[in-house]
Amino acid sequence: MPNRATKMVVKWAKIYQSELLKM
Repeated sequence: MPNRATKMVVKWAKIYQSELLKM
């Protein structure tokens, strides 16, 4: 898995997690 893709996944995972915590 490319490094760029990995960073993008981590970025979206953090956003997704923060959205879940808001609910």
